[in-house]
Amino acid sequence: MTIARAVLTIFALSLVSLATAAPNPIVRTADSPELLLDRAAVAEKAGEWDRALESYLRAYLAGRQTPEIRRKIATCQRHSAQARRHRDPVFRQHVLSLPTADSLNLYSEVLEKLSSLHADRDAATAAKLFLSGLEEFDRALANRVFRGEHLAGAPDATVARFRRTISEFWKSKPPTTVREARAAALELARSAGTELGVKAGSAVVLELLCGACNGLDEYTVYLSPLHGGGATTGFAELASYGIVATFRNGTLTVDRIAPESWAAENPVLKTGDRIGRINGRRVTDAVTLTESLRFPADGEHEFDIATDFSMMALPARLPSPLPTVQASIPNMKDGVGFIKLTGFHEQTPLELDAALARLKEQGIRSLVLDLRGNTGGQFLAGVRVAERFIPAGILATTEGQAPEFAGRIFSSDSGMLAFDLPMAVLIDTRTMSAAEVVASALKDQQRAVVIGMPTFGKGVVQHPFKLGAADGVHKFRSGTLVLTIAKILTARGAALHGHGVIPDLVEADPARQLALALERLVPR
Repeated sequence: MTIARAVLTIFALSLVSLATAAPNPIVRTADSPELLLDRAAVAEKAGEWDRALESYLRAYLAGRQTPEIRRKIATCQRHSAQARRHRDPVFRQHVLSLPTADSLNLYSEVLEKLSSLHADRDAATAAKLFLSGLEEFDRALANRVFRGEHLAGAPDATVARFRRTISEFWKSKPPTTVREARAAALELARSAGTELGVKAGSAVVLELLCGACNGLDEYTVYLSPLHGGGATTGFAELASYGIVATFRNGTLTVDRIAPESWAAENPVLKTGDRIGRINGRRVTDAVTLTESLRFPADGEHEFDIATDFSMMALPARLPSPLPTVQASIPNMKDGVGFIKLTGFHEQTPLELDAALARLKEQGIRSLVLDLRGNTGGQFLAGVRVAERFIPAGILATTEGQAPEFAGRIFSSDSGMLAFDLPMAVLIDTRTMSAAEVVASALKDQQRAVVIGMPTFGKGVVQHPFKLGAADGVHKFRSGTLVLTIAKILTARGAALHGHGVIPDLVEADPARQLALALERLVPR
């Protein structure tokens, strides 16, 4: 996956108290939040950031949605992202191949974009961005992989002394302009070269750059040229289908199929399958995987699969783009239609139109819209979906520095074209982003009863910016900046980010969620 996809988010919800009775004694089961938190604390203390992050996230999703755990997740996420970056051979090669002067130009370009376009102007000043970068570089000096790659065997005492200098000198007088930040980055890189033996000044500068991004929020991130070449990497695209794959001995192999994913419900691939070609192109590494997935034919990706049971390549086909709308009528007698949205892309509103038309032809009298597990996608696609159900009124507003989102109100004027039957909406802790826009609009406009658990709380809009300051005669050497450009407010003006959508009826059990929806929609 891209680093952007791999960046795990801070959750920002506080659960509504559901009971007034005295709490029961804590019971630690294999998957209980209490045991997960115990494991997370042990892993965090040991510096095992990936394990700590996974456990904190699992505990959060299991119901421990507190500000304290959110802060723990934020801390672990940043450490984990940095550690993965240092282990990434692609990123390491990018650092070593980039001249210091080019990295400084890139640093200036990123800081200019952050300060002028980030959704939170006050958080993106040159001084704050530089200080956040210093924190990132300071942590890098404690990282075994980074030190082995760049510090040329500097003694521990020397490194400790340099880290004290960062704290006592460099942090005391942060630069106030991008120009000053660039000059300070150059001076710091030279000092690291002289005192620590750092040969690649770009190693210092790119830590400052990544820290400036990562310190702003959990979604703003710098992608190196391969990771951010303008398209989602092949691993990320496969993951969107629920397919987790890795290269083993040069062969792309399916490691597992995610439960409840498209690939689980449409078993064209299975664990252990070895993929030789995709769309007629040989797949041998991450680059060829990404390239091959850019060329679907007739709305499909064609895979050539080698299995343990056949010497011949067997074909497997996946739709492209991945359908995001699933429609059905579980019980025609009740007349309740069921639509599950799994994501939001450009075609989602049209897919929804077709699904609603089919259900209407079959005579439905009400609708359940299932947004559980929907991690979102394109914000504007979410707005277009909400318009299908709300004839008039505000859907959401946005705040940011970018002109297209600065104080903008998104409203519906679909009128009589809107779907007008009674509705219930199902949400859970994995409902995110554009899916939260839809759920909040339907709730605030009193268009549907919302049932389930408080949502994820990702109320921001991101945009990828292709960078060019380090390209020179070597094209595509700068990478991409994925930048948070707007904050989303609900129709009633409440912040969506960090708060999410609180359901009208709070219910943790998925089966009971659907039962409650049917109770509301089906006259008895």
